[in-house]
Amino acid sequence: MLQTDTMAHKIPRFIEKMTHAGCRRVFIGMESVNPRNLDACGKRQNKISEYRRMLQAWRDHGALTCAGYIIGFPNDTYESIMRDVEFLKREIPLDLAEFFVLTPLPGSEDHQKMTRQGTRMDTDLNGYDADHVVMEHPQMSREEWTRAYRDAWRSFYSPEHCLTLLKRRKGPRRRLLFSSLIWFRSAFFLTGVHPLLGGYFRSHGRKDRRPGMPLEPIPVYYTKRGIEFLKYSFGMLTTLWDLWWLNRKAQAPENESYTDSAIQPEPVEQTSDFATDKNSRVCAP
Repeated sequence: MLQTDTMAHKIPRFIEKMTHAGCRRVFIGMESVNPRNLDACGKRQNKISEYRRMLQAWRDHGALTCAGYIIGFPNDTYESIMRDVEFLKREIPLDLAEFFVLTPLPGSEDHQKMTRQGTRMDTDLNGYDADHVVMEHPQMSREEWTRAYRDAWRSFYSPEHCLTLLKRRKGPRRRLLFSSLIWFRSAFFLTGVHPLLGGYFRSHGRKDRRPGMPLEPIPVYYTKRGIEFLKYSFGMLTTLWDLWWLNRKAQAPENESYTDSAIQPEPVEQTSDFATDKNSRVCAP
């Protein structure tokens, strides 16, 4: 797996060489499909019109694509976030998406600016993991922001869209996507954490506590761990069954020639498909 930017496909034979060298997955910092958000985060090189060309190029050479997507830009609202996620699902040929909460990491330029502006931010640095809301938002309450973040995951990895993702892939890449979907769905839906913060099983001891946190009594600790293990195991079996069934449906003969607007061979210019509404949001009609 490698990480690259959205313009790397313009380097002659770059993608061909990377996949020939063994790259099977590529992570791309897409950040948003909203041009105003891209401008706000300094990603002016990220162009909506280039997304499909870039992602199709990686697909043509057999690599799975995963995009980093940020939730909580200043102009975002719950409704606009969910609308943008639907556009991402419908028009952008991604295999996977990783959603992150906009976070002013201590030491970064954003953190410095917000400190000077008097933005209210949490003092507990344990929350600064891009999986938790740690500051105030001009358009949303913390609860609404958290709900938008959680619902973005639920929407993209819904059974309906997982089936679409599997139908878009054929052969060995579908098997690789299938295993990735198990990881992503189990991390978020079973443990409630970002896939990069989780795993298939939690490995920690009773004494692995932060300084100042009391140790749980042995009976209490192991009873809780046992219940947690049983719930997780049942949930994992359910997840495996659901995805196995979706994979079977994707392999049905009628889906052999499946296509949709996102994976059409000729990319369509998307910039003209956006219109600015009265709230200065850019959205698909």
